[in-house]
Amino acid sequence: PVWSGSNAAAGDYEIWVATYGQGGSSSADLRITTDNGPVCTEFDATGPAQMTLDPLTSGFGTSEASVTAGGGTPGGALSGQGTCTGWIPGEGPTARLSLSGGGNALNVAACSPSTDLTLIIQTPDGRLLCDDDTEDNQPVVRIPAAGAGDYGIFVGTYSEGERPSAMLKLSEAPGSLCSAPFVK
Repeated sequence: PVWSGSNAAAGDYEIWVATYGQGGSSSADLRITTDNGPVCTEFDATGPAQMTLDPLTSGFGTSEASVTAGGGTPGGALSGQGTCTGWIPGEGPTARLSLSGGGNALNVAACSPSTDLTLIIQTPDGRLLCDDDTEDNQPVVRIPAAGAGDYGIFVGTYSEGERPSAMLKLSEAPGSLCSAPFVK
C-alpha cells in the first residue's frame, strides 16, 4: 500500500501498518519520502539473480531451465502498485536473461505439477509484466515483439512460504508451454 498526499501539515502523524489477513504478521519497511517517484521498487532486474540463463538470440526456438520458485517478498512490492501477485525473492530475480536481436515473440512460462506459480518479468525498458494462471495454475507471459536487452524473471508462488522446484520455459512459438515437454 502507498498513501500520498500533498501539502502535508506540520505536526505528529500516527501510522498503522497491517496485514490483509486476520491474525497475520510480517516484517515490512515503512518508507516516507517527499520524492514523487515510486516508493516500493527496490526489487528489480539489477539485483543478484539466482541464476543467469545462457544468452539467447532471436531465432533460438525453445529453452528451459530448472529453478527454485518463491520467496519472502510479495509480488506487489516489486510493482509498487500491488498488481502483481505471489511471493518472489526480494534480493533479485529468479533468473536473468540476456536477449540479443529482438523483434520476435518471447513466451515465458513457469511450470510445476503441484504448485500454483506466479510470474513477473521486468523488461529491458523497466516495464513489469505479470501473470498468475494463463495455463491452468501455471503463469505465462507473452511478449509479441521482445526487444533486445536484459530481462529479470521472477518466478513466484501464489502461497507464502513455498519454495518448490519449477521449470522455466522460454519459446518463440505460440501455444501451450506447460502441458507438454519441449522437443529439442
